[in-house]
Amino acid sequence: MLGKKSFFEASTLGYIRGILWGYGVIIVWDSFASVIADRFGLDLGTINSGGSSDGTTLLMWFAIYAIYIIFKYGIQLQDDSNKIV
Repeated sequence: MLGKKSFFEASTLGYIRGILWGYGVIIVWDSFASVIADRFGLDLGTINSGGSSDGTTLLMWFAIYAIYIIFKYGIQLQDDSNKIV
């Protein structure tokens, strides 16, 4: 694999993990803010006020999680391949 860059590296996995955690925090915060806004009649301008549903945001989170799992498995395969060669 001379001259080719491998995308299955620990640093890439770290970036994807950061995106996964960040998006998860946004989902939780948005849900919390939505409950508070409904409870007290406030207009907080949450993410879901734009028309997206909770199902769509969770589906996006699961898509990012699937990418994370694929990259994690790819790193394991790359490590195994490097040990053989």
